[in-house]
Amino acid sequence: ERALRTLQRELERVERTRTKLLEQEEVERRHVKAKWINSLNNHITGFTRYRDSSRRQIRNVNRGVMKHHDDVARIADRAEREAEKKRIQMLKENDEEGYLELVRETKNARLLEVLSQTDSYLEELSKTLKDERLESGDAVDEDEMDDDSRKYKEIAHARVETITGQPTILEFGTLKQYQREGLQWMVSLYN
Repeated sequence: ERALRTLQRELERVERTRTKLLEQEEVERRHVKAKWINSLNNHITGFTRYRDSSRRQIRNVNRGVMKHHDDVARIADRAEREAEKKRIQMLKENDEEGYLELVRETKNARLLEVLSQTDSYLEELSKTLKDERLESGDAVDEDEMDDDSRKYKEIAHARVETITGQPTILEFGTLKQYQREGLQWMVSLYN
């Protein structure tokens, strides 16, 4: 019986030790699992911060690029408007050469095409006008007809009637100054 009690005590001691070891292993397992979960949460938090930071940086870069393109477009529009104002001013001042030079600088293909077509029409008109003047017996200076665009205008509008007042045929309203100038121009074409 004494041996049995000793064996029983030994068994209880071994059982307590085994229970302690199991509890320690369970605590250790829980500790490792908690550490792993904390590490995972830290990684998720860090990744979320990185992602948000990257998105902010990309958004800022995109805004910067958009602002740059808007600024470039705004500057180009402003330059185009200023060039157009200069061209209009040249037209108002009847400075054809300056106007043509500004058109060539802008390299506006459609406008250059229209101007070249206009020059060819003026050349044809000046030849036609020269032929008509020769047929009608008017004196035509050959040197006068060489510079087609300017000379055509001078020859075509050689007989100018000044219109000072309101035409009698116009009953309602009055002509403005630019309308009278246009009418005078059309009358000079007719004559």
